[in-house]
Amino acid sequence: QEYFTIQQARFRDRISFELDIDESTLQESIPSLTLQPIVENSFLHGIQGMEQGAIIRLEIGRIPEGVLVKLSDNGIGMSEITRQSLLRMEASQDKEHSTGLGTRNVFKRLALFYGQQDLVNIHSAPGEGTIITILIPPRKEEEHQYVSDIDR
Repeated sequence: QEYFTIQQARFRDRISFELDIDESTLQESIPSLTLQPIVENSFLHGIQGMEQGAIIRLEIGRIPEGVLVKLSDNGIGMSEITRQSLLRMEASQDKEHSTGLGTRNVFKRLALFYGQQDLVNIHSAPGEGTIITILIPPRKEEEHQYVSDIDR
């Protein structure tokens, strides 16, 4: 929310930020700086060129498999090449977009933190916006005691 407030000063009325957060999910542990780089990419690559009507939406809710984080924007979307390279955590061959280093680093940290590779999905196409979903799997109680408060 603080990052968005900073960007709101820059974009003013051109953008709105929508939140739909299940309060019970806020106690789940995730690595630091997980959401900010993804929100930043929505600004930089998705909606920056829009003169009006830009929307970034963050939804966090509980599902049987854990906690689902869904970040969507109604921006320009991305090519299938860029989408696939982000999911494979490799450098993009799409010269129209940056390397996506911050996003790939987030995806790698999530895989290391939770010990799973299939936690992130991206739905996007040029002109259709982007939806990134992240599954935060449940952690055993004994694992929680070793996570610093900074990573909550």
